[in-house]
Order: sequence, then C-alpha cells, then structure tokens
Amino acid sequence: MNKCLSKLDGALFAAISKTMENMTFEEVQIVHHNKEANIFVKDATWAILPIVRPYCGQLVLEITPGCGHTFAGVVIGKIDKNEVSDEWIQDMLAEMANTIAGRFVAALLQDNEAFELGLPTTGQGPMPKLATYITKISLNIGGHSMVASIAGDAFRHFAGTKQEVIENENSCG
Repeated sequence: MNKCLSKLDGALFAAISKTMENMTFEEVQIVHHNKEANIFVKDATWAILPIVRPYCGQLVLEITPGCGHTFAGVVIGKIDKNEVSDEWIQDMLAEMANTIAGRFVAALLQDNEAFELGLPTTGQGPMPKLATYITKISLNIGGHSMVASIAGDAFRHFAGTKQEVIENENSCG
C-alpha cells in the first residue's frame, strides 16, 4: 500500500516505525492520518514530550491498555501481563516518546543541527489541554492501537510539504 504523507507525517511515521521495530519487534501500519484520529478509550495511557528547540511543540502518544501491557511486557521481559504495572507502562511509553521525538526532530533538521527535548509527563485517562494539534496519526502496531500527535504551531509549515512513503511501486496520486 502506498501512502502520500506530508513531510511532518512522514517523519513521524518513520520515527515511530523504527522505534517500534527496535523496541517491540512489531511492524507499524497507518490506520488513519489527520487531526481527527483518536483512540476513543477513556483509560488510555498517554505521554506528552515537550520539543523545546529549534521548534516549540509537543509529541503526544496515546495507547490502549492492551497495547501498554503487551509492549511493556516485551520491553521489560515480562510474559504475564498481570506482572506489568501501570507505572511500568508509563515508564515504557515515556522512553518510547523520547526515542520517537529524537528521531522525528532529527529528520526535520539539517545534518548535525542541535535540538532540545524536555522531560515527558505521563498519565492515564484524560490528558491535559495542549497547544493546537497539527497532525494525528492512528496506528496499528501488532494488532494494538496507538495515536501519535504533534502539537504546536511551529510545526505547521511541515504539514503542507508532501513526500512519498512508498510501500510498493504505486505512485502518489
């Protein structure tokens, strides 16, 4: 399948794909990409990571409870999901957010250009109010749902630049 994504969505998808393949050994598929993608569960676990410079904004990750137990179990080596605490899930999601944000921002910059990330906050249930969402991508990762979002007007100019993410020989339409 071929997806035509903005530079912003393409960089975010590539960062998530590489991170998930390395941490959880799972393939990532886009289910939906626009500002309206949502998880629709009240007990989702979330992480918000500030992107400090050169662009000011936030990376937001939301996962379902099943996703959190499965991924945390793989990352920390626990097979029984009952052994995986909510704290471990939030710690794992914070680590994923750090890695994804680093790859994402690096992809938007020139070689060796410096950037700064803040410390992630995590939680379960309702999220704090954020800056304007620029993009959201709903993902299927090994049969589990994740929504990744970028918030902050500093990223708006990347959202209009198209690039191809090619998964076969079809061209962008």
